[in-house]
Amino acid sequence: MQWCKVVLTLMSLSVCLCSLFATAQQRPYWERSGCHLVGYSTLVQIPGCHKTRVDMNACRGYCVTYTLLSTFNQIVSNNIRYSSRGTCCAIGDTHDVIVILACENNEQKSVTYKSAASCSCTLCTQEDASQLNNV
Repeated sequence: MQWCKVVLTLMSLSVCLCSLFATAQQRPYWERSGCHLVGYSTLVQIPGCHKTRVDMNACRGYCVTYTLLSTFNQIVSNNIRYSSRGTCCAIGDTHDVIVILACENNEQKSVTYKSAASCSCTLCTQEDASQLNNV
């Protein structure tokens, strides 16, 4: 009888683990932990030229952030109650995307945009926080 309980418990556990794994695999990759390269399309328009859509890359994802309680000495000497460390999803390298637009009088205008080539979780800075507030 005890053996049956063990088998049933193991079967239940394997079903739960399989459903968790399947759910994690069904989520879009940018919702999984880490910092990922994602594509998007943007409209380029210059007065006097035909507008066009261009494919670009950006970075999106979730990076590690944590807070630790300070040691007794840090609290006493600096009045620091906790220390936080955060990493932000950021562009590592870029590459140029050159767009050539057809304009009036059979002219062509060239515009260069930067697009993400790689992404990584890097230490967050105050500059990152202020940029997020401006979005």
